[in-house]
Amino acid sequence: MTKLKKLALDRNQMTGRIPNEIFSLTQLFWLGLDTNCFNGKISNQLHSLKNLELLSLHDNRFKGSIPTSLTQLRKLSTLYLDCNTELEGYCLSSFCRNTSNLKLFWVDCGRVHKCDNCATQCVSSSRCVMKRCLPPYN
Repeated sequence: MTKLKKLALDRNQMTGRIPNEIFSLTQLFWLGLDTNCFNGKISNQLHSLKNLELLSLHDNRFKGSIPTSLTQLRKLSTLYLDCNTELEGYCLSSFCRNTSNLKLFWVDCGRVHKCDNCATQCVSSSRCVMKRCLPPYN
């Protein structure tokens, strides 16, 4: 599986943190984890996926700030972080400058600020559907 290029695990009611096994898939150029129930902070380990062009984490339960390690994803052109209602903070100027391929960046500008220099599409959290996330099964 180390040669896997595209991984779409959206709409699978996945909970908890992003599985560590994903970070070893270094050939990925497309990672879709949207519309699940992932929570906590967005992992800094995403920087190991150097070939990512699209990262879709929208519609989860991530909180905290956008990790600065995402600036190391130089090929990233599309980033969806919208509909994570507890994600907040600021876009560091280095984020927009270092991810120069970024053409589409969706985020809730009511909670994440100073993203003006990015290719930002502001998404109102009012358009996000609050889904029910079940606790993980053991």
